[in-house]
Amino acid sequence: MASAETSARLAQEGLLPLKSPSLFGCDVHPKTLFKWVKHGCRSVVNGKRIQLEAIFQGRMLYTSREAYSRFLVALNKDPSPPTRSRRRPKRRK
Repeated sequence: MASAETSARLAQEGLLPLKSPSLFGCDVHPKTLFKWVKHGCRSVVNGKRIQLEAIFQGRMLYTSREAYSRFLVALNKDPSPPTRSRRRPKRRK
């Protein structure tokens, strides 16, 4: 789920269980949070897929308020230049 650097950062922050989003000020269903951790969410602003940082401790998945804030900021960031351009295929004659 998370790299070693991300795990270390989350461990220093106050961890909260992902199954109770109301603890960190989130008004969404817990299954939505699990989807954001596993698959991410595509930003409408810049089109990139952003994932919510989370770590496993035992059999529980945890995240933090700070990770949730970073997730929201990343989703609403200013658009960056596109990484690749889409070109239409040439028409056959």
